[in-house]
Amino acid sequence: MSILNHQKKICKKFGLSYEPCDIEQYLYISESVKEGKFPIEWKRYIEEGDFCGWYIWSGEKLLDNESYTKVSLNNIDEYSKELIKFLWLERGTRFIIEDDDYIEAEFDYRVFNMIDNNYD
Repeated sequence: MSILNHQKKICKKFGLSYEPCDIEQYLYISESVKEGKFPIEWKRYIEEGDFCGWYIWSGEKLLDNESYTKVSLNNIDEYSKELIKFLWLERGTRFIIEDDDYIEAEFDYRVFNMIDNNYD
């Protein structure tokens, strides 16, 4: 199955809209994702300029923006080959991978309205 079809299938599975990112955009990700720590958590805020809206971290929740690395979507595979499958979930999505068997995504109005504490 192509990545595009897999992305659409994931959106449908969770009842969320399919909102593609431009592959030239970037996201913010914690270095701990490379270590394979669980849970891996995601939030997609509003796109701004060349920022696609995603913050991704693993292990302990990070509250300061200095704990994240700015990464081009073209380079997301350096962190995990699986991440690209989930990047097209709509703005306002809160997403968690607890382990290889548990994945959950939901719309969160706090993330959508940017009244959450992980965004400046």
